Amino acid sequence: MALSGATMSVEPESFYQAIESGQGYNAFISVNTGLSAASGTEGALAGMYIAVKDNIHVAGLPNSAGTVMLKDFVPKEDAVVIARLKAAGAQIIGKNNMHELAYGITSNNAAYGAVHNAVNFDYMAGGSSGGTASAVALGMATAGLGTDTGGSSRIPAALNGVVGFRPTTGRYSNSGMTMISNTRDTVGPITNTVADAVLMDRILSANSKAAPQINISQLRLGVPRDYFYLDLDPDVARVTEQLLIRLTDAGAELVEADIKDISHLNEKVGFPLV
Repeated sequence: MALSGATMSVEPESFYQAIESGQGYNAFISVNTGLSAASGTEGALAGMYIAVKDNIHVAGLPNSAGTVMLKDFVPKEDAVVIARLKAAGAQIIGKNNMHELAYGITSNNAAYGAVHNAVNFDYMAGGSSGGTASAVALGMATAGLGTDTGGSSRIPAALNGVVGFRPTTGRYSNSGMTMISNTRDTVGPITNTVADAVLMDRILSANSKAAPQINISQLRLGVPRDYFYLDLDPDVARVTEQLLIRLTDAGAELVEADIKDISHLNEKVGFPLV
């Protein structure tokens, strides 16, 4: 189900059933039971059920941030981004499993169990917003809200076959989040389509302006081969090349654009996680 710009009434039972039948994926830490279609019937997100990473505060629901140390913490107020979603008619279906304290990219959580991949149960879901991406991909929610410090919405979205978006830092309010970095953290929507991500961005940013339409033939895109292609899995390399060909066929101009000293620069801002 896609997001909607029209007032509508959607019953939550199909989402509850998907969550129940997919318990083995460990996508949720807590489920917001008792929702009804009548509770959200007006607004751009009317009738939509949103899965929320368990480090974004939702009033009345536990906020563990994926660690047992915070399992009993129940926020009394919604995060600003949650308030905006609710004001647009969305309802929160539950809180998602994640990499503990959002500090990793696997979502293999020792406290709440590993999140499983929606495409292949035996694969990792990615992280740190793994539960949110898996839930959206499995039809347990219309869309999701994760967080992103260094890929935590985008990585699991890619691994589960959905869309993950990281906005410019500061575009969305961080008020009401359990954060690990004041300078890098941001909320990041996870959706089934790019169009849905655009709509979520408009709601979360409180920006009513329509997103500009971009002609692909006007794009000049740099492709950094060195460093990023070192030790790249052959299957990933093959799919990447196929997508680059599709961009070229659509009219985009691709140019080789290796970044000098990228390895050294990356060491200054990144670090290994295991």
